[in-house]
This record gives sequence, C-alpha cells and structure tokens, in this order.
Amino acid sequence: MQLRKFIVNMLCLFIPNKKIRHKLRDSFCRPRVSKQKYINIKQQWKQHGNGEKLLPARFEKYDLVFGIGAMCHVRTYLDIFKLARFTTPFDWTAGAWPCNFDKIPGIGRDSRFREKIECLYNDFNGYYNPEDMRIVNLAVAPGIAHQHIVNIKTGIFIPHIFPFDVSMEQYMPTFRETIKRRADRLINAIKQSDKILIVWMNHVFDYRTIHDLPVPDIDIINAVKRLNKKFAGKQIDFVFFEHDGTKDKFEYEKQEVAPGAYRILSNHFFLASEYGYKYKLPSTPFFIPSLCIAEALDNISLTGKKVVD
Repeated sequence: MQLRKFIVNMLCLFIPNKKIRHKLRDSFCRPRVSKQKYINIKQQWKQHGNGEKLLPARFEKYDLVFGIGAMCHVRTYLDIFKLARFTTPFDWTAGAWPCNFDKIPGIGRDSRFREKIECLYNDFNGYYNPEDMRIVNLAVAPGIAHQHIVNIKTGIFIPHIFPFDVSMEQYMPTFRETIKRRADRLINAIKQSDKILIVWMNHVFDYRTIHDLPVPDIDIINAVKRLNKKFAGKQIDFVFFEHDGTKDKFEYEKQEVAPGAYRILSNHFFLASEYGYKYKLPSTPFFIPSLCIAEALDNISLTGKKVVD
C-alpha cells in the first residue's frame, strides 16, 4: 500500500486537474470495506461499552469546530467528519523542527500550541508578518509541490500555501491576503458562536512516528483561561487526541486537564478501516479514522455545510 501511494503521488505531479488527481488516488489507494464490517464494528463498540452508543460520549453538538494542530491530519479528520466549515490559519500547521532532531535520540518538536493561542488571543497580530517568514524546504503532499515556510519569531511551521515555482517576494501579498481573510473569518465565527470545540491531535494515524511533543498541562490550563477571558460568555472546549500504544483496540482514557479541556488517549495502531465505508474524502484517501476519534467526533457532524477556503 505504501508503494502504491508513492507511485500515485508521483503520477499526480503531472496531472494538473484536481478532480482527476482525487479520482486517481481514490481508485488505487482507498481501502475497500463493506457495510457489514462497519455494522459489526459498531456493534462491538456497543458491547464493549455496555450498550452505550459512543464510548467517549463527550462531544455532542457545537456551533463551531476547528483544529489547532499539530500537522495536517487534524484538518483531514475534521473534513472526514464534515466538521470543517472553512479554512483557518491553523490548518496543517505545527512547530519548526529543532536542530538535529533526526540525529539526537529523544528530541521532540514543540507544536507551538502556546504561540497559536497567543495569536488567537491577539487577533493574529504578528502571525503573518512578511519580515518574519522564511522558506524551509520544498515538499510534495499529496501530489502537489509546495514551499514550506516558518515564522522565525513564533516558530510556527506553515505548509501547503506557498507555490513551489513562485518567489516569496512575489507571493507574499497573496499570502498575507489569504491568511488575513482566514483569520478575520475565524475570529468572527467564534464571536458569533455559543459553543466552540478546538481539536488537537498528537501521534495519530500516519503521524505516529512524528516527534511532536504533547501539549503540557500548564499550557492547556492557561489557554482555557485566556480564551475564556477574551471570548467571555462562550463555551470553549478543547479535546486532545493522543496515541497510547499500551491500550487495546477498544480502550481509551479521558483525562480532564482543565474545565472543558480533555485528553483522550487511545491506541492509534488499531485503525478502524471499516469506517472507510461511511466516511469518504476523495482528496485524501489515505486517512482512515481510528476507533476512538471516529466515535468521539461522529455525533457532532455538520453535514451539508459547504467548506470555504
């Protein structure tokens, strides 16, 4: 399967039409599952949870759901569950890699959660200053070449926005306009919503080998305090999905870090490919929901709302 993904991604580099690229990936890379397998795994969840519909049973309905990191899979999962109403400045972002991260055992990457909360608190002031941006590298994902950039002041890593064949000077006005539009839209959406859920993920699915560090408890506690202060009267909740390889297929652990902020630990080596029957995302067929994430987010679907860039 990995070889097939690689070959298809290489082929997509030479296909300019987005719909054709998506159809190609869907045809060759999506795991094929049956409706009966999907029904069976749902029944197993109920049996394991003494008949409860959803084991995590925490996240029911919100006016607004958006991701804050780390990396691309957060937005992908929100798309799978039809929770992403529009693109935000936080989509696909993480923290810049530390020096020699691939050579020093145990070194991890700060996802820059704290800095992102600061940007949200200050209406993204300083998030996209041109003088702070640097090109890091060229990357291909999925089947499209981009220049990855980083904000050297905040350490926030921003992929998938800068085209590979345009200089920073040429594209910077477009970049600033795009990020400002997304930032203003997110702030306004929070102000117009009563219940907001912010989603963060660590080491889930294909990102289990990425050296991102979990967000410290103190940063979560401070984030809750700051956002409650800025957006007084709103219910702003957090969920942190994290990988725990010691748990079995149906086991999860929910930890309350602060009022409305929870870590949900589960084993993301156990993938629920059966959920591929229900959730189909043509643009990225390589992500299959893990059991815990699927069960936690499935019941707050915002199906029918068009996603705006």
